Amino acid sequence: MKAKKKQVDARAQIQAPNEQNKPPKIIPKANTTQEELLKNYLIMISKPKSRRRNISLKSRLLGVSFAFLLLLITYSASPYLSEPTYTAVTDKSQLKAAIVDQLSLTFPNQAFVEEAMEMLRQAGFVVDYYEGKEVTVDFYYRRLASRGYAIIVMRTHSAIAMTSGGIRFEEFSGLFTSENYSTITHIFSQLSDELKRGRMSKDGKEYFVVTPEFIKSSINGRFPNTLIILMGCSSIRDTIMADAFVSKGALALIGWNDLVTAFHTDEATLSLLQHLIKEENTIDKAVNETMHHVGPDPVYEAVLRYYPAETGNLTIQNIKG
Repeated sequence: MKAKKKQVDARAQIQAPNEQNKPPKIIPKANTTQEELLKNYLIMISKPKSRRRNISLKSRLLGVSFAFLLLLITYSASPYLSEPTYTAVTDKSQLKAAIVDQLSLTFPNQAFVEEAMEMLRQAGFVVDYYEGKEVTVDFYYRRLASRGYAIIVMRTHSAIAMTSGGIRFEEFSGLFTSENYSTITHIFSQLSDELKRGRMSKDGKEYFVVTPEFIKSSINGRFPNTLIILMGCSSIRDTIMADAFVSKGALALIGWNDLVTAFHTDEATLSLLQHLIKEENTIDKAVNETMHHVGPDPVYEAVLRYYPAETGNLTIQNIKG
């Protein structure tokens, strides 16, 4: 008799923006460096003017403390003030794939990782594995699109944006990072709605969530003819996130149209890789065969979809180039 499989609710939610929780607007002049901000402020508070001659030492010290706080906050957002240096990988002779396992923090599955990596390696791919703690905002910003991956398996939490009461206020899916949410980091990306605050139902903690706007506007590099498999909930419920990846060069995306349990998405993704990579079926046939083999999610009835529709006749050979 087959043992009953434990179903795990991988739901997560993105909280609505709250005016009281928004980080302060700190907008330095375009040509002003962090060091100049501090220097100018120290000069300002140290210049002896007639009306300031009686300022106490305590007031001066408070002013210096504020200047250092301003510098600290500005440095925390510095990756978004200037274009960082990174090395884009353009070598097509080496096939590369990545497994991004943010889900390992709350739902680890080493058997899935090992089997998926083995299938990719047998197909000729060099595989990079990123465990949960590595999947930070900076990882998305600097690294994900700069390594020349032909296939990226995103084993990450995702969710349709919601309020804490479960009412949808925006129709897009967001990808969770493992970076704890804070109002004083990534300030400009928060103000421009590229990053959101999300809470995972498993541990109740709040994390930064990457939005489609972040993928389109802030991510460094491109996805060169890349197939991206989004294993999280509602990842292709709409096409907003998928369109963001396509705008950055992705060839096709495969994901779920609704909530999905962690166990089921692992089983389905292994089946998908089997049909797509080992059997070299088209994307359309691989998705359909996977649904025939494992079926919709037994709890939420989510099914796999692919996007754009015209990529259904492509095979692994098209992805390899």
